[in-house]
Amino acid sequence: KLAVQRYEELVARPDIYFDGPCVDEAILFISNIKHFLGKSAGKHFILEDWQEFIVACLLGLKWVDDDCRVCRETYIQIARKAGKDAFMAALSLYMMVVDGEASPEIACLANSRDQARILFDYITNFAKSIDPKGAAIKAYRNYVKCGANNGTVKVFSADASKLDGLNVSLAVIDEYHEAKDRKLYDVMKSSMGMRTQPMMVVITTAGFNLESPCHDMYKLSIEILNGIKTDDTFFPFLFCLDVDDDIEDENNWYKCQPNLGVTVSMDFMRGELVKMKNDATAEVGIKTKTFNM
Repeated sequence: KLAVQRYEELVARPDIYFDGPCVDEAILFISNIKHFLGKSAGKHFILEDWQEFIVACLLGLKWVDDDCRVCRETYIQIARKAGKDAFMAALSLYMMVVDGEASPEIACLANSRDQARILFDYITNFAKSIDPKGAAIKAYRNYVKCGANNGTVKVFSADASKLDGLNVSLAVIDEYHEAKDRKLYDVMKSSMGMRTQPMMVVITTAGFNLESPCHDMYKLSIEILNGIKTDDTFFPFLFCLDVDDDIEDENNWYKCQPNLGVTVSMDFMRGELVKMKNDATAEVGIKTKTFNM
């Protein structure tokens, strides 16, 4: 609710406008992508309302003076199984192919190379779904390339010491709760210095370490949303229960799991709640991952 309120305040400002056609273009592009896993395999990627809202905030809000995007960085914290990797993969593919950046360079990152490859594999399969013959988008083992604009998507590990020399236009850091320090984040930010409107996307489920850089970003997000601190270029989206919410009230579950009934069933959530009640050792893990606390 605070994110929606913030969007409404920003779009009402005289120095910011909403580029509806740009957002429509992104949604249309993503709708041409086809899923490749599970019961959705072969179906077109139709964004849910919460996903469209994020796309609208990230791509649609622009400065009147130079038509550049307001958003330079976003932090998205959401419960597991909400389809975050597929969502980020679709957005990354759009940013490589359609966004208009000269020689766009998309970086897929995580605390481990295996985790980063999950996102990269989504991008590879999505690219094949819209260009099966590889006429415009060619997928290789460790990168995807768009010949028309010299755009690339590459996968990297968390070893920040090997990431110098990049010129990243979009960086997606997955499962940031596992990061032990800010080195990866800082290297990515510094690599964007020559870009006109770069974007840093940090997306994660809640973690266990309250001293981590992820939890620091979570706390900053709350301060931004509550108006305690101001940064027009930083857009946080926190899908989590409020402090006083009853975790057993099913009406509250949509707060942490907006894809409830889409990628996650109510029965699954109920089963997790029962497991949490019956097994004290499972409580922390379920509250953290299923309820994003």
